[in-house]
Amino acid sequence: MHEGGGGDDFSATFKLIDDPDPENGTATAFVAAVIGHMEAPALQEIKFTKITVNANGTITVEWTGGGTLEATPSLDPGKVNWQPVPGATSPFTFTPTEKMLFGRIKK
Repeated sequence: MHEGGGGDDFSATFKLIDDPDPENGTATAFVAAVIGHMEAPALQEIKFTKITVNANGTITVEWTGGGTLEATPSLDPGKVNWQPVPGATSPFTFTPTEKMLFGRIKK
């Protein structure tokens, strides 16, 4: 059908490989059940979720969102030295080697 002023009506459809070609005028197969969009996956927030001092003196830290656990013995300016903790995945249990130890999770 021609619309006054320019454009023609246009329709689109699809078919499965083994289906016959649709005839002209066949209703479109694009319906709500087959049309959609993909949401970007929700990113999990990186954060500590639990820190436990165990009876044997070890500490267990748990976190969500992946990332790399890093530690430093000081937060004093000029003394901060963040280092990745080798092999650390959540939950991670370790024996402290310093009187004070600070941790962070780096994305």
